[in-house]
Amino acid sequence: GLAPYALKLVVQPLRTPPVLHFSTPLGDSQTIRYRIRSYLRKPCTYTVALAADDFLADGATVAAPAAEDSSGVEVAVDVTFEPTKLGASSAQLKVSNAEAGEYLCDLHGEGLPPKPQGPIAIKAGATAIIPFRNVFPTSLDFTMRCEPASIFSVAKEKETINNKKGTQITVSYKPLADTDPTDMGKLTVGSSMASWTYYLQGEPAS
Repeated sequence: GLAPYALKLVVQPLRTPPVLHFSTPLGDSQTIRYRIRSYLRKPCTYTVALAADDFLADGATVAAPAAEDSSGVEVAVDVTFEPTKLGASSAQLKVSNAEAGEYLCDLHGEGLPPKPQGPIAIKAGATAIIPFRNVFPTSLDFTMRCEPASIFSVAKEKETINNKKGTQITVSYKPLADTDPTDMGKLTVGSSMASWTYYLQGEPAS
């Protein structure tokens, strides 16, 4: 005969959230796309929640079209890691909708030492403007030092830069009169947290 059963189904989140791994030097950023499947049979909007200094989600909400079948539709959220310290950082991303459910993702980031940049070309007797940004969450004192100091120099040797704000560093190149005006040097921008190196390339005036 026929034996009917009443089914009570409960949808639960994943026991272990997926993990996104990031790794980038201080001063740089890395973006990875987090993807979920939305199964709601009507259009909806997901809320994106992420509270962290080092991680940023691209927008507070993300729209999802209606799912046409049981395979669902893909919904993507871009997550950017911009380290504010050396070493490990972690956070959790939550993408949720009251009807469609909640999706969690663990974020693990590794802040690496700043990578050297350049060489930056400077004409003899001229200057170069180097943009610099304080990536740390607090205001800091930065020192600027050129080597060799006999031919490369900076307009300001010390500056206090507010958190997440930028400045412009002016570097001058004046070759010695008795040498060929093609020299190599470097600019070091340092704080109590980390230091950045910019290689300099002196070039003839014409």
